[in-house]
Amino acid sequence: MRPLYAAKLEDLAPDDRIKVECGSCKHVGLIAATGLGPPPHTSVLDLKQWLRCQGCGAKGEPLCL
Repeated sequence: MRPLYAAKLEDLAPDDRIKVECGSCKHVGLIAATGLGPPPHTSVLDLKQWLRCQGCGAKGEPLCL
């Protein structure tokens, strides 16, 4: 298992889920590792620029992964 700072999307299995929490409203969600949109070599910690909160609509907020 890799540490979170070194994990890439390509390291995740198709049935893996990523748990994220919005830094603004604390909304928590599970995201499927497949079909996110960013290239496979993207770091899991860099997902914040690709995601928007379904609760408050914030984008680019700090995420708790």
